[in-house]
Amino acid sequence: ACPWPEGEALLHGANRSVEGDGPGALALLDGLGPVEDPRLEVWRHALRVHAAIRCGDAVVAAVLASIAPLAEHNPELSASLDGWRGLVAYREERYAEAVALHLRAAQGKPTRAGRLSSRLSAASAQLDAGQLDAAFEEAEVLAKEAAALRHTLFELRALWIQRSAAVRAGRPLHASPELVEAARAAGALLAQIALGEAAIAWRAGQTALALSFAEEAERAFAREHQPGVILARALLLTLRPAKKAERVKLARALAAEARRCPIPGLSLQALALCAAIVPGVDAGAVVKLAARLPPALQGGRLELLSGEECLGLVGAGGTILAPPPPDP
Repeated sequence: ACPWPEGEALLHGANRSVEGDGPGALALLDGLGPVEDPRLEVWRHALRVHAAIRCGDAVVAAVLASIAPLAEHNPELSASLDGWRGLVAYREERYAEAVALHLRAAQGKPTRAGRLSSRLSAASAQLDAGQLDAAFEEAEVLAKEAAALRHTLFELRALWIQRSAAVRAGRPLHASPELVEAARAAGALLAQIALGEAAIAWRAGQTALALSFAEEAERAFAREHQPGVILARALLLTLRPAKKAERVKLARALAAEARRCPIPGLSLQALALCAAIVPGVDAGAVVKLAARLPPALQGGRLELLSGEECLGLVGAGGTILAPPPPDP
């Protein structure tokens, strides 16, 4: 049991946020008010920010504004605030700014684990800033530091960033069932890691392995109420055998879900894969979303597809994605 009454309340708030009840979590955390333990107070604000993210941009801005005066005389809270602003910058596609904010946050964190967490967030932002070599090299270093700390979550995150950077840079990779198993055993990052390994297996023509990983990613994303679920479902549509009429029905439903996704890169890839099943569906949206990609990402691969491949799938130029060879 948690030794602090405030700690128990914070755990309830965290659970409500994870379950998708952002407004309820935020109300609980705000009602708790300042807590005496300074570490728990920083945690309370961290949970407020993550709950606010589920409530919309205006709520996030209001929560960050409420924290700013408190952070002026609290170095740890100030460093955390830089990190939360980095999250907002990332969500708003200001990736280079997100990198800088997370690195500044790392400088102010009082613990080795805190600094490592911020550096991991910076490396993750480097992926979408197009700084692939920097992300790969930093993640390699961070994986070793996390292993030395015996911090399994951070080590998994660093390995995921490193492999994501390699995939986006077009480096040859083999799918790693061992990495998926490690994430499954740790109960952390399973959705992201399983999706990444599914994409690698798909590209290599390992359909059965890709299908298994994509199914696991879809379940994990759905449990966590994460928007990445649309990518897992789009890949499953591509991989699962089904009658044409059923595939068309599922693709139309998924396209409608993808149009509501707030993350352009996810919408782009999901809509393009749906268009490969239902020719012409949302072709205009795919073209517009591809044009929105930052210059550094225009030619490189994202989680599943590059912008050029997305355009190719809707017949708008770009690169035609050749089907991978089938499983032997």
